[in-house]
Amino acid sequence: MLEAPPPQAKDLARNKGFTIPEVLISTGILGLVLIACYALVVFAIKWNAKMSDSVETYQQALRAASRISYELGTGAQSSFIYDLDGFAFASARPLDGRFTLESGNKLLWHKYVIFYVEDGVMYRNEVAIDPPTSSLPETPDLPTLKSMLTSKGATMAQNLSELKVQDGSGAIISFKVEGTQEEEDGSKSNSVTLQSRMNFRQ
Repeated sequence: MLEAPPPQAKDLARNKGFTIPEVLISTGILGLVLIACYALVVFAIKWNAKMSDSVETYQQALRAASRISYELGTGAQSSFIYDLDGFAFASARPLDGRFTLESGNKLLWHKYVIFYVEDGVMYRNEVAIDPPTSSLPETPDLPTLKSMLTSKGATMAQNLSELKVQDGSGAIISFKVEGTQEEEDGSKSNSVTLQSRMNFRQ
């Protein structure tokens, strides 16, 4: 007649744990899953940073081009000057934004508008024509105008280079704006080059 196993043997069989090989295999699988998840998270973070930088780079370039076009639309082409670092022109738009005419229905010129690049940053500034005049003044050269400034002015775009200006029917202005993200070889991940023909008020 068979004898029933003692209660203590039953408890040992019921409480049997994982073996060492099982623990090692489970740990290895878990490690592989965690490594894959980590790689996916790192890729997502880098991709998001690159896309955000791409959008910001494009927006910077577009804002700068839009502001230049708007300002040139208030100016006179005959007053337009430029060099390698920027350009300037006489503008008929006063501080309150409304064009004014003198008694002979001629526009009054109120200021010189200056766009210039310094250390990779494009700034916009202005020098008042005091008093405003209906006779279009001769625009001083760019270094002279910059020497009259009391501040750098408003920032239009950062990481800007390759500014090129062509005078003709209107003005053809092109420039390149680079992002801040870099590839492994040190080159910039994002860059935008804009070129457009812009018209003057007269």
